[in-house]
Amino acid sequence: MTDVFPKLKILTGPEEGQDIPLGAQPVPIGRSETGGVSLSDTSVSRHHCVVLPKEGGFAVKDDRSRNGTYLEDERLPEGAEVKLSHLDVIRIGLYEMRYLEREAGEADLREKDLRKPKISPPPPLPVDEPEDILPTDLQELEALPVRELDEPDTKANRTLLTAFVIGVIVIVGLVVSFFIYQQKNRTHLSLDDLADIPETPAGLSLPPFEQKSPETLVKEKQILEQSKTKTTERSLPVEADPGLLKSMTFDPQKASVPEYSVILDVKTEPMAAVIYLGDKRLGVSPLKQAIMVQAGQEYEVYADFELRDINDIYRKKVTFRPRPDGDVVELVIDGDIGTLKIQKLPKRVEFYLEGYYVYDTTKSQPVKMHDISYGRPIYLPYGKYLVELRERSRVSGSENEISQVRFQREYVIDKENHLIEMAVNDKDLQFFPVVIHSTPNHAQVHYGGDILGKTPYTGTLPIGANKLRLTKEGYFDALLDIDMRMNSAYETTVELKTSKIGELINSAKEFVRDERMPDAIQALTEALKFGGSSSEKAEAYYLLGDLFLKQDDTTQARPYFEKARVEPLFAAKAALGLAQVLVAEKNNTSAMHAVVEVMLNFTAQTPDEVKTLANAVFKKISPLKSVIFVMTEPPGASVYVNDKKVDQASPVILSELGLGNYRLEFQKPGYQPYKTSKNLKIGEFAPIFVKLVPDQL
Repeated sequence: MTDVFPKLKILTGPEEGQDIPLGAQPVPIGRSETGGVSLSDTSVSRHHCVVLPKEGGFAVKDDRSRNGTYLEDERLPEGAEVKLSHLDVIRIGLYEMRYLEREAGEADLREKDLRKPKISPPPPLPVDEPEDILPTDLQELEALPVRELDEPDTKANRTLLTAFVIGVIVIVGLVVSFFIYQQKNRTHLSLDDLADIPETPAGLSLPPFEQKSPETLVKEKQILEQSKTKTTERSLPVEADPGLLKSMTFDPQKASVPEYSVILDVKTEPMAAVIYLGDKRLGVSPLKQAIMVQAGQEYEVYADFELRDINDIYRKKVTFRPRPDGDVVELVIDGDIGTLKIQKLPKRVEFYLEGYYVYDTTKSQPVKMHDISYGRPIYLPYGKYLVELRERSRVSGSENEISQVRFQREYVIDKENHLIEMAVNDKDLQFFPVVIHSTPNHAQVHYGGDILGKTPYTGTLPIGANKLRLTKEGYFDALLDIDMRMNSAYETTVELKTSKIGELINSAKEFVRDERMPDAIQALTEALKFGGSSSEKAEAYYLLGDLFLKQDDTTQARPYFEKARVEPLFAAKAALGLAQVLVAEKNNTSAMHAVVEVMLNFTAQTPDEVKTLANAVFKKISPLKSVIFVMTEPPGASVYVNDKKVDQASPVILSELGLGNYRLEFQKPGYQPYKTSKNLKIGEFAPIFVKLVPDQL
C-alpha cells in the first residue's frame, strides 16, 4: 500500500507510528473525540492545535492549549499560523509529530538536523580591513538608539545624527582592531589584557562593552587565524549545537582538541523520556540529533521519565566518551521502571498506592488514583509498593462515613518482576489468602469437618473469624484462630508440640531414616515406659512390629502388630503388617484376605501412605496375577466367571487371575440376574460391588 502525502507521522506517544493525513480541510488535534484527530494522553488539551492549508502548503496554529504547541522546540505565539516545512517536528504534550510532504530517509533526517539554524557569533574580520566594519545600509544606522533631539526633525539634523553615529562606530571598530592586534602573538590570555584597551574619548557615548571570557577570546583568536588563511570566507561553518560550548568548563589543555559532529541516537525503555545533554534539552526519545563533540571527553546524558500517574519525574543518567572514528553514538537508557496493569476492580472502591523507590527508600509517595483505565500501563520505578482498595461505608447509627480498607497487597517491582497485573472482583472482597506452615511440616489442616490439606498449606478463607486445627501423628493437636476484616495476605508458622513418649517416637523415626535400627528399638522400648495416650502407644507398637519385620523376625513382629490393630487410627497399617507376616509364613490366602479387607475400607480420608502400603503388599502376594473381589447386596449370590460357577458364594475373592477380559454373572433366587465384565491388567486388584434388583411380582 502506497503512503499518502502530505501527512503528519506520530514519532512518540501512545499512538506512536500512526499517520495523520492532511487535505483541503483543517485538521483539529486534541483529546476531544468529537471530530478531528483524538489523542489519548492527558498531556494534550481537548482542543490543542489545528493544522490547516495555507499558501500551497500547511500551517500549524495553537488552539489556546494548556501546555502550548511547539515547532522545532519553539513555542508558537498565541493565535499565530506558522508555515510548515518538510520534516518539521511539532510537539504537543508527550507527542512529537513530523510533517512529511514526501518520503524521507535517514539521510534526509540527518541533513535536516544539520540544517537547523544555530546562533553563533559573527567571525571577526582581518585587522587590515577596518572599513568592512562600517555598516553599508542606512536603515541599520537609523535603527540604532540615539538621543532624542529638541529641534524639529529636519534634513540637517538627520545628516548630523548620521555623521555622529558613523563616528561612534568607527571608534568602536578601531578599539576592536587594536584588541585583535594584541592577540596576534599570544596563545593564552588573561583578564589583565583588557586593561590595555584605550579609554573611551571624553565626550563620546559608546554602547556598553561586552566583557568576554577567556574561552571566547581563545575562540576568536582561532577564528582570526582561519580568516587569514581564507580571506574570501566571511562566515564560519554552522555549528550543530552552539549552546554546548557555553556549558563546558574551559580547559586550556583541551582548547586545541578539534571538534567534530556526531549523531546522538538515544532510545529509552520502557517509555519515552525527555533527553538532556548536560543542561541542554534535546527532545523526546527516541531521538536522533547532531551534536559537536571532542574525542575522549566525557559527556552526561539525562533521561527524565515523566510518571504522570504518581505525579513524579524519575531521572536516569548515563555517560559516554565519543570515539574519533565514530559517526553515531548509540545509547539505550533503561529507566529501571516497571509496569502495573489493572485489569478489573470492584465498583465503589478507591484505589490507593504507596511506593518506596529503590533509588530513594526513605521517600514515600502516597497516591490516590481517580481515572483508572483498565489495561493501561501505570509506570512505576523499581521498589516496594503497598496497594489498597478502600470503600466508604456509613457508621452504624450515624450520618458519618469512614473509608474502610477492603483489599491490601504488597508488591515488589524489580528486574525479575517488572510487570504486575491486578484483577480483583466483588467476590474477592469476601475472602483472603492464607499460607500456613508448621514445625514439623506435613500436618493436616482441618477447617470445620473438612481436611483442607497438609502444611505447607496455601488457600483462601472467608473474611471474618476462622478456627483451624492442625494434626500430626506423634504431636498434640494445634488450634489456630485467624480473624481478618479485609482481603490481605496472611502467613504464619505453627510449632507443633508433643509429650515425652511423642519425643521418643519422633527420635525413633529419625533413627529409622538413618538406618540405626537398634537405636530405634531402644527409643521405642523406652517410650512405652512413659504411658501416654492410646494412639501414641499404638504408634509405638506398630513401629516396633515394623522394625522386627524388616529384620525378618516375624515371631516378635506379630504380637506388636496385633496390639496396634486395636487402635482405629493404626488398624489398617497394623493389618497390612500382619499380612506381611502371613506372606513370610507362606500363608498367602490369609494374607490376601487381610489386604482385601483393608482395601475395601478405603475412603477419601485414608492416608496415602496406607494406600501405597496396601498396593505394595498386594503385589508381593500376587506379583503377576490379578484379583477380583466380589461383593453383592444381599450376599449369598452364586458367582459365574466366563460361564463357570465358582464354588463359594458372594462375598468372594477371585485370585490368581491372568491378564484378559472376564465375564461375570450373579444369580440369587428372588432377584434378577446381573451380568458385567472386567478387563484385568497384570497385578490388578479389582473390587466389584453389585446391588441385586428383586424380581417383579
